[in-house]
Amino acid sequence: MDLEGFAKRMLKRGAKEEEIISEMRKRILEIKDVSEDYAERLASAVLEEAKCTLRVFSEVKTTKYFGACFRCRIQAFAWENSA
Repeated sequence: MDLEGFAKRMLKRGAKEEEIISEMRKRILEIKDVSEDYAERLASAVLEEAKCTLRVFSEVKTTKYFGACFRCRIQAFAWENSA
């Protein structure tokens, strides 16, 4: 189950965060034997991770390092923006 990929696709489509969390919670409950509270917290955490990685990629791909591998771009971006 690729929850982060699902969250990213939904964010790119403009879905509301509540809608994304609700749908992910349903999918988690279908597959895993966990409480609704746990599924909700997991869905929220996955959504936050998806938002962070989309934001970082968006910032990095506009830099001069766009042709480099993803890991190299992230490291270069972090180094340039530290301190």
